[in-house]
Amino acid sequence: MQKKFLIGVLLILGFGSFKSFGQTPVQFNNQMSAITDSLMKQGTSWGKKLGEIVQGSKQYQDLAPVRLSVQNYIDQQTLKLTNMADISGSSKFQQVMLTYLQFEKSFCEQVLKPFESFTAATTNEEIKTSVDHLIKEAAKEKDYTDQIHIVQNEYAKANNYVIETKKE
Repeated sequence: MQKKFLIGVLLILGFGSFKSFGQTPVQFNNQMSAITDSLMKQGTSWGKKLGEIVQGSKQYQDLAPVRLSVQNYIDQQTLKLTNMADISGSSKFQQVMLTYLQFEKSFCEQVLKPFESFTAATTNEEIKTSVDHLIKEAAKEKDYTDQIHIVQNEYAKANNYVIETKKE
């Protein structure tokens, strides 16, 4: 009787562990890569929108929906990662990703949001100063992505898979 109970508990726990981002280390890795790729694309969209506004409408408040979309995505991914079960020793990888997401959220609030208060009367010098600040702060992102790559490679090695790199 105890043996059947133990097997039942193990099966339940086993099935419960699949309620995470990925079911295998490779799937987990791919999910983490998708997060960084998505944030890069969304950042590019924000920059493109800024360029359009500077060159055209001067309606800087139109940046808010783009920023809020990025922040919503960050919040969703943060919640998923926070509530996710460990996948073959993924806790360090998860933590590095959470730290990266915290940086990105802060970046949105501290660096991107101020652009929304600009008006048609905002001078080119003020815009240039803010863009220079944005570039300086965005450069810090490399430290986070470098750390992600280090932990990602450690995780891959520990789980016996190779990370494919794109040929340029």
